[in-house]
Amino acid sequence: MNEEEKVGLSEPMIRVTTPICMVCRRASLVELTRQEFKDVVENRVSIQEALPNRAADFRELVKSGTHHACWTSVTKGGRGL
Repeated sequence: MNEEEKVGLSEPMIRVTTPICMVCRRASLVELTRQEFKDVVENRVSIQEALPNRAADFRELVKSGTHHACWTSVTKGGRGL
């Protein structure tokens, strides 16, 4: 099952700009369902509860702006912060 099937992208999506990545200093644009957006923005549930069918690296991107590749470069002997 691919990511689109997991989250049911048949419903309208909302594009959201993430916070700026602490490593590369770039923001990203992600798409959330209306319900995911509501749950994330209202902060009434944890990011894991708000986006349970999304990959951990996607949730981290939404929450902190940190890209998976950037985090990997820092934690696996990359250039560091």
